[in-house]
Amino acid sequence: MNTYHMSKINMTFGIWFSAFALLVLIIDAGMFISWLDFKKDSISTDAVIIGIRSSYDSSDDSENHSVLVEYIVDGEVYRRSPGYYSSSMRTGQHITVYYDRSDPSRIKSDPSSACALMLIFIFVFGGVGAAFLIYELRLKKTVTALIAEGKYIVCDSSVERVEVSAHVKVNRVYYRQTDFFYNAPDGKEYIFSSRPYHPDKNPFIDGQNVIVYVDIEKDPKKYYVSEDN
Repeated sequence: MNTYHMSKINMTFGIWFSAFALLVLIIDAGMFISWLDFKKDSISTDAVIIGIRSSYDSSDDSENHSVLVEYIVDGEVYRRSPGYYSSSMRTGQHITVYYDRSDPSRIKSDPSSACALMLIFIFVFGGVGAAFLIYELRLKKTVTALIAEGKYIVCDSSVERVEVSAHVKVNRVYYRQTDFFYNAPDGKEYIFSSRPYHPDKNPFIDGQNVIVYVDIEKDPKKYYVSEDN
C-alpha cells in the first residue's frame, strides 16, 4: 500500500526557520532579562558621543562601528562604550545611558528598541517555519484520507510527462520536478506536479504508471503524486 512521504524540503525549511526563531527568542529574552536585572540597581544619566570609529572586516565584507561616550558621575568623568551602534548616531549627540550605582564605570543602554526589532524577526521567521510545517501536516492528513478512500487516478504511458525546473535550489543544486498532463473523462486537462527532486534522482521511469492521489471531481487542487509506483 502506498503511503504519504513527508517533503524533506518543506520539513527542513520549516524546522530551520522555527529553530532560528526559537534561538533568536532565547537571545532576546536573555538580553531583556539581563537588562531588567541591571536596571534595578542603576541610575540614568546623560552621555555625549565623543567618537565613532569604523573598521572594515574583509573576512565577511562588513563594516564594524564602535561608539565612545562621555558622562559624569559625582564630578568624575567616565568614557565608555554604550554597547551598541545606530546609523543615526553622530559625534556630539546626547544619549541616555544607565550606570551601576556601585560601579559607575559599568553602563548599559535600554535595549527595548533592539528587543522589539528582534521580536519582529521572531514572528517573521517563526511564521514562515510554522507555515511550512502546517502546510505539510495538513497535506499529509488530506492525502492519507485519499489513500484510505481509494481516491486516485493513474497516469500511464499515454499521459504526457515533462521534467522541468522546480525553482528550488538546495546546496547550490537546482531541483527538478515532473509535470503530468492528465485528460479526464469529462475532457478537462489537469497538470499534476511531483515533489521537487535532485536532478540525479528522478523517481519516475518513462513508461511506468504513476498514481496521483486526488479527488478529481471535488477538489483537484489537493493531490499527491506518489513516488512508490
